[in-house]
Amino acid sequence: MMELSYITAFAAGAYTGNIFNAAILHFTAGTNGKPLNKLFMNLAKCPSCGKISAMAYGLPVIGYFILTGKCRGCRGPIPLSAPMVQFSSGLLMAFTMHLSGINFYSLSIYFIMATALAIAVIDARTMIIPDILVLSFFIFSLFPVLIKFSLGESLMGLALMFGFFIIMIFIFPGSFGGGDLKFASAIGFFLGLEHSVVALECALISGALTGIIYAIWKKSGLRKKIPFGPFLSFGLIVSHIYGRELILLYYNKFF
Repeated sequence: MMELSYITAFAAGAYTGNIFNAAILHFTAGTNGKPLNKLFMNLAKCPSCGKISAMAYGLPVIGYFILTGKCRGCRGPIPLSAPMVQFSSGLLMAFTMHLSGINFYSLSIYFIMATALAIAVIDARTMIIPDILVLSFFIFSLFPVLIKFSLGESLMGLALMFGFFIIMIFIFPGSFGGGDLKFASAIGFFLGLEHSVVALECALISGALTGIIYAIWKKSGLRKKIPFGPFLSFGLIVSHIYGRELILLYYNKFF
């Protein structure tokens, strides 16, 4: 019965992954300025002929391979990102249900994490974090924050993240963008003060290491700007899953 629940959660996540895949395509294909209703209208359309794709209405992930990665009508290529996002979304929902059970809280966490992953992909491709996705992230965070009665803690987390990034932007112009500031603040609101510290440290360390490796590989120097959204999303996920253990480890070691 438990295995069936996980399979159902995976299937539901894979189907809803179409929404996040459409968002990624919308914001990375030069259509950021177009109305968002275009995004939802194109959820199931083939990118080549514009007709309804069999994969979207059939089996997620598996449908891509049944169709050999091509539209049933025009035989044009379906982007590989579609099954990849579907598969990742399915795993994410199943894992979320495993951690928190099958309830509305888990569903909220799933949408929070899936939105963060979409932001990471979009920022990595375009160096832009769309405001509408940050707003969506914040709205999805409201239920978990309110159900845990942690509004004060969440506001302190928001203040920490906002304060850190606004200071860094002021002292080192160009180090971070406005999207980083808003996304980090939303993460701080969701995580609260202590977990925000964990997320920030993970993001800064992983970002710094990646920047150094990239600079050595490209021989471009350390002043090369890289998107920070993926590292914020990484810090968010690590803090949400392992934040409590890392905080306890820190207290036990230094206090």
